[in-house]
Amino acid sequence: MDKRTVLITCEEKLDHQFSSLLRNESLNIMFVPDYHELAIFANKIKPNIILLSATFNKDEALRTCALLKKEEGTKNIPVLFVSADGSSNARYEAYTHGANDFLLIPFSSEELLAKTEIGLHHTSFVKNIEKQLDLTRETAMEALTSQGELGSVLQFFTQSFRCSSIEDLAKQIVNVTSQYSLDCLVRISHRYQEYICASQGEPTDTDIKAMNALKGAERIVDYRSRTVFNFENCSLLIKNMPQGDANFYGRLKDNLVLLVEGAHARAQSIESEIAMRAQKKVLQTLIKNASTTLADIDREFYEHKVKNSEILDTLSQKIEEAFISLGLTDDQEERLMGLVNEASEQSQALYEKGLELDKRIKSLTSILHKGIPKSSSRRIA
Repeated sequence: MDKRTVLITCEEKLDHQFSSLLRNESLNIMFVPDYHELAIFANKIKPNIILLSATFNKDEALRTCALLKKEEGTKNIPVLFVSADGSSNARYEAYTHGANDFLLIPFSSEELLAKTEIGLHHTSFVKNIEKQLDLTRETAMEALTSQGELGSVLQFFTQSFRCSSIEDLAKQIVNVTSQYSLDCLVRISHRYQEYICASQGEPTDTDIKAMNALKGAERIVDYRSRTVFNFENCSLLIKNMPQGDANFYGRLKDNLVLLVEGAHARAQSIESEIAMRAQKKVLQTLIKNASTTLADIDREFYEHKVKNSEILDTLSQKIEEAFISLGLTDDQEERLMGLVNEASEQSQALYEKGLELDKRIKSLTSILHKGIPKSSSRRIA
């Protein structure tokens, strides 16, 4: 195992305090006499950890610490700031200038070893992360280099959400295949419509028959230089697959099957949108008719109320006139009038119930109206 390097700057009188590190055979201990040389040497040898003593000059030590954290070559090397000043202000200055840890003089061998080991572990961890990042970058660059064609497919997915018809969707597919220099035939359908188009001119009967013959077969069917990609709502016939380039041919098939599957899903969405618009139209018609009917009911309610009041008034008047000729006693007259008034109140209560029912129906109609989504139009950018 390679030795880990510890770079130390300190006064000679402090050298003995680092003797415990010198006894560690897994460490390579190096001393530098001043801060300027420390910054230069650290950038050159890339130590695993730096022990930066502030006993020479605190301000210079802080500036050196900040410089180490600013330089690209040393910014990830942990700095253990060593100082005889353990005040909160001294610690704050050390940390704000980039120190990773703080060691107060005097210190024990155990504390020195523990803090040094923490710093060394940090360096190891950072290096592992950097290696993983480098590997990730290399893998990403390789993927981008070998599968650059995927960008066109991703762009199609973005554009497909803006397509409001299967005609627009088919044109987007032709646009993608043209970027690969492919000659194709596209068919997109749903239960309301079917649309077929070609990348060059009008679709020929031969191409349509070939696509029909392979519809419902395997997901991908190869026949010489032709390849058909089959999904329920979308089929794509490529007439000039690049068989001479095996890598490009394989990547192209992977990308095109994603393209067709995405078009298939979008065609289903367009079908659902058409169905929703039709349902919305039906609901709007029903609500309009319901509103008209409710207005008629309101008018009839009012007319019935007026007529009912007129009938009751006429009845009361005739009964009062009849009292004169019937020779009824006051108690009998009062009893008959009470019956008339009771009937009038019952009639009014029935009318009020009708109004309450009318309000509930209007409320339901309003809820249905608000629940219908507003129309939205999407166009190809």
